[in-house]
Amino acid sequence: MSSRVVPFCEPDVIGKVSWEKQLPPSQIVHLERANSLPASFSSGSSYDEIPLPSVRPSSAPAVLKKDGAHNVNSSSGKPLPPVLQRVVSDVSAGVASALERLVSVPKEIDIDAPVARTFLCPVCYENHPMSAQIILKACGQDAHGVCSGCMLSYLRNRVEDGRVAEFPCLAGLANGGCGDDKQPSLASEGEVEAILQVRPDILEKYERFKAQKADATLRECPKCHSLCSPTHESDGSLIAEMCCYSCGAEFCYYHSWGHKEESTCAAYEARLAREAEANASTFGMKNCPGCKFQTEKNGGCNHMTCQKCSCDWCWICGDIIENGEVGWHYDLANPTSGCLQFSPMGGHP
Repeated sequence: MSSRVVPFCEPDVIGKVSWEKQLPPSQIVHLERANSLPASFSSGSSYDEIPLPSVRPSSAPAVLKKDGAHNVNSSSGKPLPPVLQRVVSDVSAGVASALERLVSVPKEIDIDAPVARTFLCPVCYENHPMSAQIILKACGQDAHGVCSGCMLSYLRNRVEDGRVAEFPCLAGLANGGCGDDKQPSLASEGEVEAILQVRPDILEKYERFKAQKADATLRECPKCHSLCSPTHESDGSLIAEMCCYSCGAEFCYYHSWGHKEESTCAAYEARLAREAEANASTFGMKNCPGCKFQTEKNGGCNHMTCQKCSCDWCWICGDIIENGEVGWHYDLANPTSGCLQFSPMGGHP
Protein backbone atom coordinates (compact mmCIF):
# COMPACT_ATOMS: atom_id res chain seq x y z
CA MET A 1 0.00 0.00 0.00
CA SER A 2 1.41 3.40 -0.97
CA SER A 3 1.85 6.08 1.65
CA ARG A 4 2.20 9.86 1.56
CA VAL A 5 2.86 12.80 3.91
CA VAL A 6 -0.09 15.07 4.77
CA PRO A 7 1.07 18.74 4.90
CA PHE A 8 0.38 21.05 7.85
CA CYS A 9 -2.78 23.17 7.64
CA GLU A 10 -2.95 26.95 7.19
CA PRO A 11 -2.87 29.07 10.43
CA ASP A 12 -6.61 29.87 10.31
CA VAL A 13 -7.93 26.48 9.18
CA ILE A 14 -7.68 23.14 10.94
CA GLY A 15 -8.00 20.45 8.30
CA LYS A 16 -5.91 17.43 7.71
CA VAL A 17 -2.87 17.52 10.02
CA SER A 18 0.31 15.43 9.73
CA TRP A 19 1.69 13.64 12.75
CA GLU A 20 5.17 13.87 11.14
CA LYS A 21 4.95 10.29 9.98
CA GLN A 22 3.65 8.62 6.92
CA LEU A 23 0.17 7.15 7.12
CA PRO A 24 -1.87 5.23 4.57
CA PRO A 25 -4.62 7.42 3.04
CA SER A 26 -7.27 5.38 4.77
CA GLN A 27 -5.81 6.25 8.17
CA ILE A 28 -5.32 10.00 7.81
CA VAL A 29 -6.28 11.70 11.05
CA HIS A 30 -9.02 14.31 10.71
CA LEU A 31 -9.50 16.94 13.40
CA GLU A 32 -12.61 18.98 13.98
CA ARG A 33 -12.52 22.77 14.27
CA ALA A 34 -10.92 24.33 17.36
CA ASN A 35 -14.25 25.19 18.96
CA SER A 36 -15.04 21.49 19.34
CA LEU A 37 -12.37 21.13 22.03
CA PRO A 38 -13.80 20.36 25.49
CA ALA A 39 -14.96 23.52 27.26
CA SER A 40 -13.67 22.09 30.55
CA PHE A 41 -10.05 22.39 29.48
CA SER A 42 -7.88 24.37 31.90
CA SER A 43 -4.23 24.81 32.71
CA GLY A 44 -4.82 23.26 36.14
CA SER A 45 -3.24 19.99 37.14
CA SER A 46 -6.59 18.18 37.20
CA TYR A 47 -7.00 18.61 33.43
CA ASP A 48 -3.75 16.98 32.31
CA GLU A 49 -5.44 14.53 29.98
CA ILE A 50 -8.12 15.70 27.58
CA PRO A 51 -9.84 13.38 25.03
CA LEU A 52 -9.18 14.55 21.48
CA PRO A 53 -12.58 15.19 19.79
CA SER A 54 -13.63 13.48 16.57
CA VAL A 55 -10.48 11.55 15.70
CA ARG A 56 -11.14 8.89 13.10
CA PRO A 57 -10.53 6.17 12.20
CA SER A 58 -9.15 4.72 15.38
CA SER A 59 -10.06 1.91 17.67
CA ALA A 60 -9.19 3.88 20.80
CA PRO A 61 -9.63 7.59 21.51
CA ALA A 62 -6.51 9.65 21.26
CA VAL A 63 -5.56 11.86 24.19
CA LEU A 64 -3.65 15.09 24.64
CA LYS A 65 -1.03 15.24 27.39
CA LYS A 66 0.84 18.15 28.88
CA ASP A 67 4.54 17.67 29.46
CA GLY A 68 6.65 19.47 32.06
CA ALA A 69 7.42 22.29 29.64
CA HIS A 70 3.67 23.02 29.27
CA ASN A 71 3.57 21.68 25.72
CA VAL A 72 0.53 19.66 24.66
CA ASN A 73 1.46 16.32 23.08
CA SER A 74 -0.46 13.50 21.44
CA SER A 75 -0.73 10.07 23.03
CA SER A 76 2.19 8.91 20.91
CA GLY A 77 4.49 11.45 22.53
CA LYS A 78 4.75 13.55 19.41
CA PRO A 79 4.11 17.32 19.85
CA LEU A 80 0.96 18.69 18.25
CA PRO A 81 1.27 21.03 15.26
CA PRO A 82 1.94 24.69 16.21
CA VAL A 83 -1.52 25.76 15.02
CA LEU A 84 -3.29 23.35 17.35
CA GLN A 85 -0.83 24.19 20.15
CA ARG A 86 -1.97 27.84 19.91
CA VAL A 87 -5.64 26.83 19.84
CA VAL A 88 -5.30 24.71 22.96
CA SER A 89 -3.36 27.50 24.68
CA ASP A 90 -6.06 30.08 23.88
CA VAL A 91 -8.84 27.80 25.11
CA SER A 92 -6.86 27.13 28.28
CA ALA A 93 -6.45 30.83 28.97
CA GLY A 94 -10.16 31.50 28.38
CA VAL A 95 -11.34 28.75 30.71
CA ALA A 96 -8.85 29.80 33.37
CA SER A 97 -10.15 33.39 33.17
CA ALA A 98 -13.76 32.20 33.49
CA LEU A 99 -12.88 30.09 36.55
CA GLU A 100 -11.13 33.07 38.11
CA ARG A 101 -14.26 35.21 37.65
CA LEU A 102 -16.38 32.47 39.19
CA VAL A 103 -14.16 32.40 42.24
CA SER A 104 -14.56 36.18 42.65
CA VAL A 105 -18.39 35.91 42.90
CA PRO A 106 -19.53 36.42 46.52
CA LYS A 107 -20.23 33.14 48.25
CA GLU A 108 -23.19 34.45 50.17
CA ILE A 109 -25.88 37.05 49.51
CA ASP A 110 -27.56 38.74 52.43
CA ILE A 111 -31.24 38.32 51.60
CA ASP A 112 -32.17 40.27 54.73
CA ALA A 113 -30.37 43.43 53.56
CA PRO A 114 -32.81 46.35 53.00
CA VAL A 115 -33.72 47.05 49.37
CA ALA A 116 -32.85 50.59 48.25
CA ARG A 117 -35.98 52.65 47.57
CA THR A 118 -36.39 54.19 44.15
CA PHE A 119 -38.84 56.54 42.45
CA LEU A 120 -40.07 56.95 38.89
CA CYS A 121 -39.06 60.28 37.36
CA PRO A 122 -42.10 61.73 35.51
CA VAL A 123 -39.82 63.33 32.91
CA CYS A 124 -37.46 60.57 31.76
CA TYR A 125 -39.58 57.67 33.11
CA GLU A 126 -36.53 56.00 34.66
CA ASN A 127 -36.21 54.61 38.19
CA HIS A 128 -33.70 56.52 40.33
CA PRO A 129 -32.62 56.27 43.98
CA MET A 130 -34.55 58.51 46.35
CA SER A 131 -31.38 60.53 46.98
CA ALA A 132 -31.60 61.81 43.36
CA GLN A 133 -35.18 63.12 43.73
CA ILE A 134 -35.69 66.90 43.67
CA ILE A 135 -38.98 68.38 44.89
CA LEU A 136 -39.41 72.15 44.87
CA LYS A 137 -40.23 73.51 48.31
CA ALA A 138 -43.08 75.63 46.96
CA CYS A 139 -44.61 72.51 45.39
CA GLY A 140 -43.97 69.85 48.04
CA GLN A 141 -45.68 67.02 46.12
CA ASP A 142 -43.84 63.70 45.93
CA ALA A 143 -45.47 62.95 42.59
CA HIS A 144 -43.87 66.10 41.14
CA GLY A 145 -40.33 65.13 42.17
CA VAL A 146 -37.93 64.71 39.23
CA CYS A 147 -34.43 63.27 39.03
CA SER A 148 -31.42 65.53 39.38
CA GLY A 149 -30.35 64.93 35.76
CA CYS A 150 -33.67 66.06 34.29
CA MET A 151 -33.84 69.08 36.60
CA LEU A 152 -30.31 70.12 35.67
CA SER A 153 -31.08 69.85 31.95
CA TYR A 154 -34.27 71.88 32.42
CA LEU A 155 -32.51 74.70 34.27
CA ARG A 156 -29.59 74.73 31.84
CA ASN A 157 -31.87 75.08 28.82
CA ARG A 158 -33.79 77.97 30.35
CA VAL A 159 -30.62 79.78 31.37
CA GLU A 160 -29.07 79.40 27.93
CA ASP A 161 -32.28 80.81 26.43
CA GLY A 162 -32.06 83.80 28.80
CA ARG A 163 -35.31 82.91 30.59
CA VAL A 164 -34.03 83.39 34.12
CA ALA A 165 -36.96 85.32 35.63
CA GLU A 166 -38.71 82.16 36.88
CA PHE A 167 -38.36 78.39 36.87
CA PRO A 168 -41.77 76.67 37.14
CA CYS A 169 -42.19 73.13 38.46
CA LEU A 170 -41.81 70.71 35.55
CA ALA A 171 -44.63 68.39 36.58
CA GLY A 172 -46.80 71.39 37.46
CA LEU A 173 -46.36 72.75 33.94
CA ALA A 174 -47.48 69.44 32.44
CA ASN A 175 -50.37 68.86 34.85
CA GLY A 176 -51.83 72.36 34.90
CA GLY A 177 -50.61 73.40 38.33
CA CYS A 178 -49.36 72.13 41.67
CA GLY A 179 -51.93 70.98 44.20
CA ASP A 180 -55.01 73.17 44.51
CA ASP A 181 -53.19 76.01 42.80
CA LYS A 182 -53.89 76.20 39.08
CA GLN A 183 -50.42 77.60 38.46
CA PRO A 184 -47.15 75.64 38.71
CA SER A 185 -44.98 76.41 41.71
CA LEU A 186 -41.73 78.30 41.18
CA ALA A 187 -38.20 77.35 42.23
CA SER A 188 -36.48 79.79 44.58
CA GLU A 189 -33.16 81.43 43.70
CA GLY A 190 -31.46 79.33 46.36
CA GLU A 191 -32.80 76.11 44.85
CA VAL A 192 -31.69 77.12 41.37
CA GLU A 193 -28.19 78.03 42.56
CA ALA A 194 -27.87 74.80 44.57
CA ILE A 195 -28.81 72.65 41.55
CA LEU A 196 -26.46 74.56 39.24
CA GLN A 197 -23.48 74.15 41.59
CA VAL A 198 -22.35 71.15 39.55
CA ARG A 199 -22.17 73.37 36.43
CA PRO A 200 -20.20 76.51 37.39
CA ASP A 201 -20.34 77.82 33.81
CA ILE A 202 -24.16 77.72 33.75
CA LEU A 203 -24.33 79.17 37.27
CA GLU A 204 -22.14 82.12 36.23
CA LYS A 205 -24.33 82.71 33.17
CA TYR A 206 -27.46 82.54 35.33
CA GLU A 207 -26.14 85.16 37.75
CA ARG A 208 -25.09 87.42 34.88
CA PHE A 209 -28.45 87.21 33.11
CA LYS A 210 -30.27 87.74 36.39
CA ALA A 211 -28.27 90.92 37.07
CA GLN A 212 -29.03 92.19 33.56
CA LYS A 213 -32.74 91.53 34.06
CA ALA A 214 -32.66 93.49 37.32
CA ASP A 215 -30.79 96.45 35.79
CA ALA A 216 -31.44 96.97 32.09
CA THR A 217 -28.64 99.55 31.82
CA LEU A 218 -25.89 97.03 32.56
CA ARG A 219 -23.68 96.13 29.60
CA GLU A 220 -21.28 93.22 29.17
CA CYS A 221 -17.71 94.13 28.34
CA PRO A 222 -16.88 92.55 24.95
CA LYS A 223 -13.32 91.81 26.13
CA CYS A 224 -13.51 90.41 29.67
CA HIS A 225 -17.32 89.87 29.93
CA SER A 226 -17.64 91.90 33.13
CA LEU A 227 -20.89 93.79 33.67
CA CYS A 228 -20.49 97.55 33.57
CA SER A 229 -22.82 100.44 34.34
CA PRO A 230 -22.88 103.50 32.06
CA THR A 231 -22.09 107.03 33.15
CA HIS A 232 -24.49 109.99 32.78
CA GLU A 233 -24.29 113.64 31.91
CA SER A 234 -25.18 116.30 34.47
CA ASP A 235 -28.69 116.46 33.00
CA GLY A 236 -29.14 112.72 33.46
CA SER A 237 -28.68 111.73 29.82
CA LEU A 238 -26.69 108.57 29.21
CA ILE A 239 -23.16 108.68 27.78
CA ALA A 240 -22.79 106.08 25.01
CA GLU A 241 -19.00 105.75 25.33
CA MET A 242 -18.19 103.20 28.05
CA CYS A 243 -14.96 102.01 29.66
CA CYS A 244 -14.75 98.66 31.45
CA TYR A 245 -13.90 98.88 35.15
CA SER A 246 -11.98 95.59 35.04
CA CYS A 247 -9.86 95.62 31.87
CA GLY A 248 -10.15 99.19 30.58
CA ALA A 249 -11.66 98.21 27.22
CA GLU A 250 -13.67 100.94 25.49
CA PHE A 251 -16.97 100.09 23.81
CA CYS A 252 -20.34 101.54 22.92
CA TYR A 253 -23.35 101.32 25.23
CA TYR A 254 -25.67 100.71 22.29
CA HIS A 255 -23.53 98.72 19.86
CA SER A 256 -20.62 97.29 21.89
CA TRP A 257 -17.77 96.80 19.39
CA GLY A 258 -20.14 96.92 16.41
CA HIS A 259 -18.81 100.15 14.93
CA LYS A 260 -15.05 100.08 15.35
CA GLU A 261 -14.80 100.91 11.65
CA GLU A 262 -17.31 103.77 11.89
CA SER A 263 -16.57 106.72 14.11
CA THR A 264 -20.11 107.33 15.36
CA CYS A 265 -23.28 105.45 16.19
CA ALA A 266 -25.12 107.31 13.41
CA ALA A 267 -22.74 106.00 10.74
CA TYR A 268 -23.05 102.47 12.07
CA GLU A 269 -26.86 102.62 12.17
CA ALA A 270 -26.94 103.93 8.60
CA ARG A 271 -24.92 100.92 7.46
CA LEU A 272 -27.25 98.58 9.36
CA ALA A 273 -30.25 100.15 7.66
CA ARG A 274 -28.74 99.54 4.24
CA GLU A 275 -27.99 95.91 5.13
CA ALA A 276 -31.51 95.43 6.53
CA GLU A 277 -33.07 96.67 3.32
CA ALA A 278 -30.90 94.32 1.29
CA ASN A 279 -31.83 91.35 3.52
CA ALA A 280 -35.53 92.24 3.37
CA SER A 281 -35.55 92.23 -0.41
CA THR A 282 -33.41 89.08 -0.68
CA PHE A 283 -35.00 86.89 2.02
CA GLY A 284 -38.46 88.46 2.35
CA MET A 285 -37.81 89.69 5.90
CA LYS A 286 -39.93 92.22 7.80
CA ASN A 287 -39.34 94.39 10.86
CA CYS A 288 -41.23 93.95 14.10
CA PRO A 289 -43.51 96.98 14.48
CA GLY A 290 -42.68 97.19 18.18
CA CYS A 291 -38.84 97.18 18.23
CA LYS A 292 -37.88 97.06 14.53
CA PHE A 293 -36.19 93.68 15.05
CA GLN A 294 -35.75 92.06 11.63
CA THR A 295 -37.77 88.86 11.31
CA GLU A 296 -37.82 86.05 8.74
CA LYS A 297 -40.90 83.85 8.35
CA ASN A 298 -40.27 80.32 7.10
CA GLY A 299 -43.64 78.72 7.82
CA GLY A 300 -46.53 78.57 10.26
CA CYS A 301 -49.39 81.00 10.67
CA ASN A 302 -49.37 84.76 10.13
CA HIS A 303 -49.47 85.57 13.84
CA MET A 304 -45.95 86.61 14.85
CA THR A 305 -44.45 86.95 18.34
CA CYS A 306 -41.22 88.93 18.45
CA GLN A 307 -38.39 87.06 20.18
CA LYS A 308 -36.86 90.34 21.31
CA CYS A 309 -39.76 92.39 22.70
CA SER A 310 -42.54 89.73 22.84
CA CYS A 311 -44.77 91.93 20.71
CA ASP A 312 -47.71 90.19 18.96
CA TRP A 313 -48.06 91.36 15.38
CA CYS A 314 -49.49 90.33 12.02
CA TRP A 315 -47.21 89.27 9.20
CA ILE A 316 -49.76 90.33 6.55
CA CYS A 317 -50.56 93.90 7.56
CA GLY A 318 -47.60 94.50 9.88
CA ASP A 319 -49.81 95.93 12.65
CA ILE A 320 -49.42 95.24 16.38
CA ILE A 321 -52.16 92.96 17.74
CA GLU A 322 -53.26 94.78 20.88
CA ASN A 323 -54.28 93.08 24.13
CA GLY A 324 -53.59 89.60 22.76
CA GLU A 325 -56.74 89.66 20.60
CA VAL A 326 -55.26 87.30 18.01
CA GLY A 327 -58.53 85.52 17.27
CA TRP A 328 -60.43 88.76 16.63
CA HIS A 329 -57.71 90.17 14.37
CA TYR A 330 -58.08 87.19 12.02
CA ASP A 331 -61.84 86.84 12.42
CA LEU A 332 -63.76 87.16 9.14
CA ALA A 333 -66.28 89.36 11.00
CA ASN A 334 -63.59 91.94 11.82
CA PRO A 335 -64.24 94.83 9.39
CA THR A 336 -60.90 96.56 10.03
CA SER A 337 -58.55 93.63 9.40
CA GLY A 338 -59.18 91.37 6.42
CA CYS A 339 -56.14 89.24 7.30
CA LEU A 340 -56.21 85.43 7.35
CA GLN A 341 -54.32 83.62 10.08
CA PHE A 342 -53.49 80.68 7.81
CA SER A 343 -52.58 81.15 4.17
CA PRO A 344 -50.03 79.71 1.75
CA MET A 345 -46.79 81.61 1.34
CA GLY A 346 -47.45 84.47 -1.04
CA GLY A 347 -51.07 83.38 -1.46
CA HIS A 348 -52.86 85.84 0.85
CA PRO A 349 -55.47 88.00 -0.93
